[in-house]
Amino acid sequence: MSDLYGKFDFYGRLLDFNTLRARVIAHNVANLSTPGYRRREVTFDESLRQAVAKGNTRAVEAIQPEIVRCRGGAVKPDGNNVSFQDEYARMVKNRVLFDMVNEAVRWRYNLHREALRTR
Repeated sequence: MSDLYGKFDFYGRLLDFNTLRARVIAHNVANLSTPGYRRREVTFDESLRQAVAKGNTRAVEAIQPEIVRCRGGAVKPDGNNVSFQDEYARMVKNRVLFDMVNEAVRWRYNLHREALRTR
């Protein structure tokens, strides 16, 4: 029975990661004109891939995302390396991923609801 609801935990964790990434992107955009500011990003993708490849969705709960300062990119004369166009593209990608996970949760919820109705 625990596996029945385990996917909800997995999807919830993915939505948590996604929300954190959205906040970091917003923070980057808010600091677009801050001299010396270096863009930040959330890292957890590789750990997530490894956990999913092993088929261990429970291992996802142990993943701790990190917010890291990014090096490289086009650095402006004031030392800032945030590009609005790049952040916008990241935001759009993040939104698409959020919508996909949200739809998976909705689909799974409806599946459970229909299963309970037919009993």
